[in-house]
Amino acid sequence: MSTQLQSYRFPDSHVLRPTCDVAFKAMFSRSKELVMDLLQSAYRFNPEIESVDYINTELSAERDGAKTCRLDVAVKLADGTVIDVEVQTHQDPGIKKRSIAYASKLLSSQIECGEDGDQPDVMALFLLQHEIFPELPNQWMRSFELRDKCGCFLEERALRIDFMELLKAKRLHAE
Repeated sequence: MSTQLQSYRFPDSHVLRPTCDVAFKAMFSRSKELVMDLLQSAYRFNPEIESVDYINTELSAERDGAKTCRLDVAVKLADGTVIDVEVQTHQDPGIKKRSIAYASKLLSSQIECGEDGDQPDVMALFLLQHEIFPELPNQWMRSFELRDKCGCFLEERALRIDFMELLKAKRLHAE
């Protein structure tokens, strides 16, 4: 029995680095299998992700004059968890605050009018081509959730933001 390899090539494009914003969006918004592989590798979900559904990446402003935002890739898992995956190639001094804004807007966009049920858990994964935590030279992934000073969660998994510093990971792997 032969195994067929999944091809992630697009015949109408030149070779682009997958961390280039345009290439990232093209690859990950066209292949659910690729998104599932990335998320499973990043989060080690147990049980493994079986399926994802793409959701709207256009998040409207909540008031007149406010900024709208366009997410790179947004998906919903079978359990209702919503995940935003962003790639950032250029240094952005506001990335930490922007990550909070994106995750918060994504959470509020999932609440249906008149719905009393549970809100979905929201996760945001930021893949960075630069370092934003230089004070931690041997740690390439950081996770943030809503907790009090004693470490108790407000609501576990309700809102989680993860940063992966890819260049730091590459350096640490080489070492």
